[in-house]
Amino acid sequence: MAKQALQVAERTRLKTSGSRKLRARKVLPGTAYGPDFGPLNIEVGREEFMIMIQKVSTTTSIDLKIAKSDGSSMVKRAYLKQVQRHKVTDFPIHFDFFVPSEGHVMRIEVPIEYQNTPKGVDQGGRVDTFHESVEVEALPKDIPEMVSGDIATLDLGDFLKVKHLHLPPGVKPLLDPEEILLAVTMPKEEVEEEPAGEEEVTQPEVIREKKEEK
Repeated sequence: MAKQALQVAERTRLKTSGSRKLRARKVLPGTAYGPDFGPLNIEVGREEFMIMIQKVSTTTSIDLKIAKSDGSSMVKRAYLKQVQRHKVTDFPIHFDFFVPSEGHVMRIEVPIEYQNTPKGVDQGGRVDTFHESVEVEALPKDIPEMVSGDIATLDLGDFLKVKHLHLPPGVKPLLDPEEILLAVTMPKEEVEEEPAGEEEVTQPEVIREKKEEK
């Protein structure tokens, strides 16, 4: 995915009433912060923000173009950390950007792309996925959009573990290398229980004495 860019401006009104006025103007308040940066209160047009969040994930590097209140400007590499939404409308009402320093190792959750279909599926098996993502450590320049694992050769009873993932240089997974991410298993056969029939009740045999013949 191509690097994204977003134009924002430094925000000077910090009271709650100021945030409400911003949203009335269709402008969203937010914060940018990092080990060597900020926190800096910023704002962005709601429409521009809505378009951007459709294209990015938490692993997408974004060029944050910041117009300062003193007339200067700067560009910072940033990652969308959090979006706060309205409880009723679900519209964004606040956002946070994390601005890492170049030498700062980040811990970040990266999605896993499982490639191909296991051959065990052709034998009636099913795929059980235990992890959709994996936490990794990496410098900002090395963070991938996703990591992948090829599951084409997995047979019934086979697993894909963390150590089998294809990781780019400089990316270290934080899960145990032996942690199972995905397995190909045989579904358990459901045994249909026969409905319990009514037990045949055996009537006791009544033994009658024979009448004596006269």
